[in-house]
Amino acid sequence: AIAVAVRIVRPIRQLIGAADSVASGNLDVSVPVRTVDGDVGNLSRTFNKMIAEIRAQQEQILDAKDEVDHRRRFIEAVLSGVTAAVIGVEDDGRMTIANLSAEILLGRNANDLIGQPLTEVAPEIAAVLAEGSTRHRNNYRKQINIMHGGKERTLNVQVTREEAKDAQESYVVTIEIGR
Repeated sequence: AIAVAVRIVRPIRQLIGAADSVASGNLDVSVPVRTVDGDVGNLSRTFNKMIAEIRAQQEQILDAKDEVDHRRRFIEAVLSGVTAAVIGVEDDGRMTIANLSAEILLGRNANDLIGQPLTEVAPEIAAVLAEGSTRHRNNYRKQINIMHGGKERTLNVQVTREEAKDAQESYVVTIEIGR
């Protein structure tokens, strides 16, 4: 009876120990499986398979995160070299990105711009965005005149609607100073 109890309890204890190890973040755990373990052996095999799948999914997520970081750095490098002001705006009107030219045009640091409603920072540009968002086209252009530093400036504003897989849309607003 003791031998039978040990045969049943040993694989269960191993499963409990492996589950505790996984709960603490260790996905490099595996439960030894013996054919004599019967249903508990099948449970151990299933546990090992589940942990292997979780480990593979975690690696895929980390790879995807690295790819997103790489793309973000590339986009930031491209935007830093563009002379036109470029502003990313979410569907709720808040700015998500602003290149150096946008910082200069708006007179504020990108850290101060990110998360701010475009309507509060640049109402004239926000009005063009609002017009463009009501159109059934992905691009909308408009020339506007604003007073800046006591001088009238002509801005060529282009609103580009980003293709969205979900219901949320976002926009890229490109602004060039006219001559």
